Amino acid sequence: MAITWKLATTTITDNSDMTGIKCLGLKVAVDNSAHTVNLDKIFGRGQATSIVMIPTNALGGEPLDLSDPSDFDNDGLSESDITHVFILSYTDSKQCVKDIHWTQTFASDNDGDDLLESAEKAELTITLSGLANTNPTVRDVKFDIEIRPQEGGAMVTERTMPDRIDTVMTLN
Repeated sequence: MAITWKLATTTITDNSDMTGIKCLGLKVAVDNSAHTVNLDKIFGRGQATSIVMIPTNALGGEPLDLSDPSDFDNDGLSESDITHVFILSYTDSKQCVKDIHWTQTFASDNDGDDLLESAEKAELTITLSGLANTNPTVRDVKFDIEIRPQEGGAMVTERTMPDRIDTVMTLN
């Protein structure tokens, strides 16, 4: 009997719990008696679960209201019935997700409010669980994050995921 190798790949179809691969199985459709099956080079394709951006306010710029947008149903999208004025959107070649959920954490020099003022820095964590289950952010995906403050122009940041996705990465 000849040894036959076959490359088999699959994609993650449900990204609601993006904490890791929990199980790997092999299903045999027809039982033709005992066989030996060797599985080799099994690897999980990395997937981004969040993106962190650090905006600053230009010297003398108007304060930006970074009040958290809320995500009560935990679907990765900001609540549409809540009024928030700082909007983030995610776009790649297969989807455009308007008002994706994010949270903020200010650096130690914040004066205690939710306004990003001159000389302050905030860390925005963008949750990617609101993306389509069939289109997670994986290797070689080019994506845009659009930031739309209440006043002023929008800013678009374009990035491409590298071939390998680690737990923490810098996307230049």
